[in-house]
Amino acid sequence: MHKMLNDGPVEYEDGTLATEAQ
Repeated sequence: MHKMLNDGPVEYEDGTLATEAQ
C-alpha cells in the first residue's frame, strides 16, 4: 500500500481516504 506525501488527506490505491494521523 503506497502513501502519497501530501500535507493533508491521502488516497490509497483502493480509493479509501485516510489522514496523516492514521
